[in-house]
Amino acid sequence: SKVIREDLTSIVTASGEIKPKDYHNLSANAMGPITAIYVKEGDRVRKGQVVAQIEAVQPKADVAAQKANIQSSLSDSAAAEAGLKAQEDGVRTAQATVEKSQAELDRTKANLDRANALLKDKGLAKQDFDQKRAEYDTAVAGLAESTTRLSQARAQVAQSRQQLVSAQRKVTQMNANLARFDDILANYSVVSPIDGMVTNLPVRVGETAVPGIQNSAASTIMTVADMSLITAEVKVDETDIVSVTLG
Repeated sequence: SKVIREDLTSIVTASGEIKPKDYHNLSANAMGPITAIYVKEGDRVRKGQVVAQIEAVQPKADVAAQKANIQSSLSDSAAAEAGLKAQEDGVRTAQATVEKSQAELDRTKANLDRANALLKDKGLAKQDFDQKRAEYDTAVAGLAESTTRLSQARAQVAQSRQQLVSAQRKVTQMNANLARFDDILANYSVVSPIDGMVTNLPVRVGETAVPGIQNSAASTIMTVADMSLITAEVKVDETDIVSVTLG
């Protein structure tokens, strides 16, 4: 006798939904009219790609104005730095002048001391002594003048350093404000968070984007899905589920 075995297969019919395992409903982060949609349903997009744009007249103006302010502040800072360098050179020149005046004072003082000694010994005419005295007085006045100029130059350097520090701090603050304005402007661009495909595009150019809860259908601009892994979620009747096994 011959025995034949056949594997029996039960067929279960059920309805459900086929969908990618990883998908994202892209919502707006700012309110305004949609000015551009750069993709269509079925297009593949890359992570970080801008897929739509919301009108951003004021944020763009804020960024442009801040950049202009930064350029102006950078020019002021550069001018302050150049001025400080020139004044530091002036301090060095003034210091050299003081040293030269001091040397001249020392020389005339030595001449005056010799002349005074000669005058006491009646070895020098009064007229010659008065000339040495005049040279000494001139040297004293010259040292005083050069010392005053050195003090003024140092004061100007200190003031210019403060101005430079203030200008540099202003630039730093403006760069921080620019980063904030750039962050606000970025909210007007809709960006794909993953590599994937546009599977749903319910809006059109000209419609108003409204910020909403993430993955909310009411605020969805488009859906981007990773199509590399697709899942099927089906609802099997309880009378049929006994016939379904894993695998």
